[in-house]
Amino acid sequence: MTLRFTIVITIYLIIVLIVACIIFYYRQKYTVNGNIKRLNKYNRKGVNTKKTLKAIQKLKEFGDKKAVEPLLWNLENAAYSNYYLPIIEALAEIGDERAINPLTTFLGKRNLWKNFLVDKCIIETLEKLDASNEQIGNAYLALLKEPYYNLKWVAQGLENIGDKRAIKPLIKHISSRSGFENFDIILKILFNLGATKEEIADEYLNKLIISIGWGLRYDAIIILGKLDEKRAIKPLIELSSNYTVNFVRDSQSDTEDIYNEFTIAISTLEKIGATKEEINDAYLNAVKNPDTIIRTEAFKFLIELHDNRAIEPLIQEGLEYDISGNNILHNTSRYYAALEKLGASKEQIIEVALNGLNGHSPSTRNESIEKLANLGTKDSIIQTIKTGLESGRFINFHFGHVIFEALEKLKATKEQEIEVAISGLMSNNNSIRIASINKLSSLQAKETIHHLTPFLKDNDEQVRQAANLAFLRLS
Repeated sequence: MTLRFTIVITIYLIIVLIVACIIFYYRQKYTVNGNIKRLNKYNRKGVNTKKTLKAIQKLKEFGDKKAVEPLLWNLENAAYSNYYLPIIEALAEIGDERAINPLTTFLGKRNLWKNFLVDKCIIETLEKLDASNEQIGNAYLALLKEPYYNLKWVAQGLENIGDKRAIKPLIKHISSRSGFENFDIILKILFNLGATKEEIADEYLNKLIISIGWGLRYDAIIILGKLDEKRAIKPLIELSSNYTVNFVRDSQSDTEDIYNEFTIAISTLEKIGATKEEINDAYLNAVKNPDTIIRTEAFKFLIELHDNRAIEPLIQEGLEYDISGNNILHNTSRYYAALEKLGASKEQIIEVALNGLNGHSPSTRNESIEKLANLGTKDSIIQTIKTGLESGRFINFHFGHVIFEALEKLKATKEQEIEVAISGLMSNNNSIRIASINKLSSLQAKETIHHLTPFLKDNDEQVRQAANLAFLRLS
């Protein structure tokens, strides 16, 4: 009897437990509170996406307003971005105006999961919740805290509600990629909202002048051209010496885009009606630009135009030539031809050719020697070299031996070579002093041995070695 009673009680308890589990399951699945618990549980743990989405769907079907706060919390703290749309759609279906401000705030905060469908759904939900135009405007404006990738849609939405607060952010972001793609449409919207052409131009004239960040000035130049803003002519010319060139590689297509501010500035000047003289002035100002690409482009234009105002800066280009080859002198024959085409004097070309002896590449040095050999009388050029050595003209020279290679090509006499070598001994440049000592030694100029004596105790070891060898050879 006792055993039978125990078995019955056990079976009864098992049945009760099963019924309780079934009731609990169905309460969880088919009641508001149950689905709220499921949503909170699975979303917080970041597990079981399928059950989380089912819980959201059930809350949407129930349409109970007690689900609004939990849904908003889970929207703000969603484990995955694919919860956004169903939660927002559930809030729209429930239709509680408490969701208006949190949804607007959510638009402004969301930086990592940009998704046009989510943005569009939030705006549509706000409209369905009978949000005021100001509240809808706040939502659109929240999207404009950063350059928005669908600026046309935002602009059209703000135009539909006539929100004039949109003017400043739209002007600011019209230079974004989406702004450029839909420039004419957005410009028309700005005008419809009450913006003036001058207001838009002022923003980008200011950016043109003060911008130093990459891309900002480039965008300003393009927009001022699109606006046909003639006030931009003067600053566009004045900035020619400061424009930059940037190379941007597209990782997907593995191609490189060149953003040359100077090229687009010239194009803009032509577009907005600058005169030929003003465009020439822009090119002339650009020869002072530190960027080699822009400087070379400017010189080519002025040379083709035979504008002799380019002579002095072109000469300066040669005089400031450094051993890195970072200027247009790397093509020496073209450089000398350009000077001649512009009408530079013989004296000016000689001055540059002397500096060309210090060129980094052998071709630059050789062509400079050839140029000296073909200019004027050899005596006057040899005297110029001698005077240059005595005056410190070649103080930054890197290739002392090239001076004597030039003398050989000029067919200088032995006496002239000796005179130049003695002058070279007075240089502060070790390369020139060593080359001068070696030259006197190779010329067997025994009468100059007294000039070499001081160098036996020179501070520089290489100079001392050269002097010792020369002294032994000559004595």
